[in-house]
Amino acid sequence: MKNMETESGVHMTFYIPGVKKESVHVSFDERVCIVKSDVEVPYFGELNTKIKMKFDVDYEKTTCKMENGILEVFVYKVKNESKQININID
Repeated sequence: MKNMETESGVHMTFYIPGVKKESVHVSFDERVCIVKSDVEVPYFGELNTKIKMKFDVDYEKTTCKMENGILEVFVYKVKNESKQININID
């Protein structure tokens, strides 16, 4: 596995040769990204990885793709936009 953090999020790469993408599942539980496979990965065994994000995740932007045994997960940060709020004085 290889991680690359950017200003907008994290790009994670998993090398899982010999495993079909139908057997791989990516999910989130709060800030924890869970990557697992229904079958054992040749030479590595069971794939069940949990990675805790240091930021709030934008689930609508987050994407995955898998080609030739390489799974790429693009996790995006939620942009915290500052909003001006007026408070009434009693």
